[in-house]
Amino acid sequence: MHRRLTAIVITVLAVAAAVLPACAAPSGGTTVAQGVHVGEYSVLNSPITYTYDGVAGRRVNILLYDSRPFFAPDQGPPAFDLVAPGGSVVPTAAQRQATRIFVLPVTGRYTIRFRYPVADLGVLTYTLAISQDEDRGPTGLGPITPFGSLIPGQSVSFSYAGAAGERLNRVGVDRVVAPDGTEVANNGLRPAQVTLPVTGSYRIEVTQPGAVISNDLAPIPVTLGATPVPPLLSGQNVDLLYPGTAGETLGLGSTLNVSVQLRTPDDTPVDPAEIVPRTRYTLPVTGTYRVVARGGFNTTGTSVWLSNDLDLGVIGEGSYPTPGRNPGQALSARVTVTAGEQFRIRTFDPPGVKPGVLVRSPGGAILNGVPETGPTFVSDPWVTYTATESGVHHLLVVPTNVGAVPGADLITLEFDRLG
Repeated sequence: MHRRLTAIVITVLAVAAAVLPACAAPSGGTTVAQGVHVGEYSVLNSPITYTYDGVAGRRVNILLYDSRPFFAPDQGPPAFDLVAPGGSVVPTAAQRQATRIFVLPVTGRYTIRFRYPVADLGVLTYTLAISQDEDRGPTGLGPITPFGSLIPGQSVSFSYAGAAGERLNRVGVDRVVAPDGTEVANNGLRPAQVTLPVTGSYRIEVTQPGAVISNDLAPIPVTLGATPVPPLLSGQNVDLLYPGTAGETLGLGSTLNVSVQLRTPDDTPVDPAEIVPRTRYTLPVTGTYRVVARGGFNTTGTSVWLSNDLDLGVIGEGSYPTPGRNPGQALSARVTVTAGEQFRIRTFDPPGVKPGVLVRSPGGAILNGVPETGPTFVSDPWVTYTATESGVHHLLVVPTNVGAVPGADLITLEFDRLG
């Protein structure tokens, strides 16, 4: 019986070995050129070899990866050798992330050889990408490397006619190189933005599809309420100019395809107020503030909302919905309690956007509440507070999210006296 089972296993492996190369695409054995080559391998058809016709002195990028499970134990990235026509292994001249760069020593037919991982992970799909870096000539503003225009592991460069003092936004761009060969660092004013030091031809280096370069749009004066934002390229900015007053509280919200940042009149970031969700700001000085809106994917139809707190006035026990609340807008209320009195607060709101709640006593001290224990289902838990002073206490509810649709993220505040 043992000999019979062994024979069956050997037969199955033999059949699998015969069938596997036929289903690969192409699973080695061919001469390849620049491009992406995909195949399948397993313990049955390893090692895999390809040949490549190279020219002495040429720089060649080779990237190899496969479909092994992310958590495969003791398995690093696939390893390979580039073997010269005389049989010697060509050393790696440089490495760009997972891509190895070779300088070919001679002209002739090279061999690319790689093996299946040590552990048997089944049939894996591998991808072998071979490329040379390219200079693609002049480019203007806008998308510069559409999807499908780069081979994985490849670097391409463009020339850009820049002006001294120009602010250039860069998304998916590895380096911006000045006419004198030095790299231009980010200016720190806007995310991934450089200020060009001189007028001349700059080199834009890219290793990924979807790269975009842009200038900021002209600033737009705004007031409280909704401001439609012009369509923005990915990474492009527009400043919304708001006349603010020292001590004013400003809520900031936007649709989800644009990010926003509040900056002072001297163009430094404004730290949010003490509530953790960070959509409410207290303005430190009087002057013209900048709300910097930065484009993401497809910003057509984008809006940004600026708001002061929505005041519910003096409230008693009960439930207080907030119809008409703008995205990012906080709400405030006042309650009168006596020293030693206990009361509790909770909110009803959409799942995933629970707001922060702050209770401040008449003297300005922040009260710490005790949340109820046990499971909750449709709301935040009740949080119980004990008053340390008599008088009017201020309640503040600040939303967590900065992006939403008006009316879609309403908050209901509930107040209940105990005893």
